[in-house]
Amino acid sequence: MTNGVFTPSVDYSMPLEDAYQDGATIDTAGLDMAPYYSTPAASLKVIDGAINQGTTAWGTTVTGGDTVTKTGGTMPALFAQAFKGDNGKNYAVITNKSANAHDVVIRLDGSNVTAAMTKTYTTSADPLTTNSPDIPDAVAVQTEPTANPVLVPPYSVVRVEWTRSSQPAVPRPTQLMNTEAGNQTVTLKWQPSLNTAGYKVKYGTASGSYTHTIDAGNALTASITGLANNAAYYFAVTAYNASGESALSNETNTTLASPAAPMSRRAYAETAGNIAVEWQSVAGATGYKVKYGTASGSYTSTVDAGNNVGQLITGLTPGTAYYFAVTAYNGRGESAASSEMTATAAGILPLAPYDARITSEGSTSISMSWTPARAETYHEYFEDGEANQWTQNKGTWSVVTDSGRNANFYQSPLEGTGLTIFSSSATGNYEGEAMAEQVAAASGKAAYAYGVVARYVDDNNYYKFVYNINEDRFKIVKVQNGAETVLAGKTRAQVLADVKAKSVDLSKLLMYIRVEGNTIECSLNQLGPILKVTDNTFPSGKFGLYSLNVKTNYNWTRIYRNNAVSYTVYRSTRTHTDFTVLQSGITGTSYTDNSAAAGTTYYYRVTSQNANGSSYHHSNTLRKN
Repeated sequence: MTNGVFTPSVDYSMPLEDAYQDGATIDTAGLDMAPYYSTPAASLKVIDGAINQGTTAWGTTVTGGDTVTKTGGTMPALFAQAFKGDNGKNYAVITNKSANAHDVVIRLDGSNVTAAMTKTYTTSADPLTTNSPDIPDAVAVQTEPTANPVLVPPYSVVRVEWTRSSQPAVPRPTQLMNTEAGNQTVTLKWQPSLNTAGYKVKYGTASGSYTHTIDAGNALTASITGLANNAAYYFAVTAYNASGESALSNETNTTLASPAAPMSRRAYAETAGNIAVEWQSVAGATGYKVKYGTASGSYTSTVDAGNNVGQLITGLTPGTAYYFAVTAYNGRGESAASSEMTATAAGILPLAPYDARITSEGSTSISMSWTPARAETYHEYFEDGEANQWTQNKGTWSVVTDSGRNANFYQSPLEGTGLTIFSSSATGNYEGEAMAEQVAAASGKAAYAYGVVARYVDDNNYYKFVYNINEDRFKIVKVQNGAETVLAGKTRAQVLADVKAKSVDLSKLLMYIRVEGNTIECSLNQLGPILKVTDNTFPSGKFGLYSLNVKTNYNWTRIYRNNAVSYTVYRSTRTHTDFTVLQSGITGTSYTDNSAAAGTTYYYRVTSQNANGSSYHHSNTLRKN
């Protein structure tokens, strides 16, 4: 969701990745990413205004101006490039690498330009200034009229433009993108062309021979009717304006008949409970259907894949073999089925270990270690209207519906202590998180809090990470034999200062707790960790949810843990290829290779395994000299 140019201020990578892994759909129109342009992107916007319209780059020279230092000497501070636009305008792009402003005279064919000009630019007194989520427009695109000479600011990128003539150039050719056959009808779609008043569709029954022309106006699609079924037609499009008509676009063709059967490529287990199916495209198809079932030749389910050549089939039973066939369709009908493909749905595979490192190295040996990665082994989306395998230990918890939001929640009791435990959750080392929303508070109470529980042993022995409302404080608390001990705590103001954030959205708290050996670590709304302590009172126990005199809605929960049972070390004498198994079935997180030959360079990788298979990826690669 970011490419370093157009960057979101709000990070939705985690819920989007979760949706992908679960095969779920997210309406991104509801995600306010508050995007901003990076500093280089703002300058690219200035330059692109000339390049996108330019049909000719003119020879351009710069005389005078400052010089700036570079490695091994100096260079001119000013650079310029002029363009002839296809919209009746001329452009000059000027960059200034110095701290000084320059008055620049623009000449065309030896004469000063006298036409009215517009200047669009970015500038900053400090060349290291960058845009950020906090200050998204530290370097902003500015536009203003200008005379000649043009004032070019320090550390700037400037586009100067002026009208050359009242008539734009003849449009450039467009590109035909899509041809869909129907019943005596073909629908075409094409890309826009700059400075275009309209488009013409030309077609016929032989390639390159267009006996009919239809003016489509300024639309980017047209439906050609009155055609003969089972006949082949060839199409091209031109763009036009007051100055003339463009050259022909690319040619497309279609036959007004149902498409041929697609050719199967493969079906393979992807993420847990999901199988990916792929096929080759078919001429004239406007979409494809994937048909599947658990017996060869018997397809009990169908998914419309649209005009794609692959589909992820979700919600399958791990360990079960599935059989797939694909048909193509268009407005004339549906094809026969492809050849059958089969794959077995995988369970939750382990993630590859990370941070592989060399711990010691000799001439004929090398010792290495790695860190296990944790995979999501459980999630519960209470908005689905269920709270499976949750045990209400204290207070009455219930799944409730907020009709105004059309959403479901797992809700804690209003008064007293609310404690519910996921009865099948991991014990020992794991990470748990939950999204909590405060709904109401009981009146006249001394304390109000809510959060998550880890290493629950019984109702009187566990750790909890809570937000204490009346103290406006986040805490890690140990409950031992019913007595509470605060192991760590910070006020909301202290948390904001530590993580350098402006605010914490208390209406929705994503509360996260990690227990690893003696370490307890907590994060908030993907900030942190904000609290970290060492305590070994409870080495294992379950995950749960907690409230005190606060009615709290829990939206969802997730648990992550290392689900690998063994590791395999691979070795090669080449950097990226020819890796072979050196040792499998390693149950620890370290290994020593004593079979290395002196003077030979080796490369090592590590993968994880469990009962469902091997990790998709491998660790970082280690090198032994």
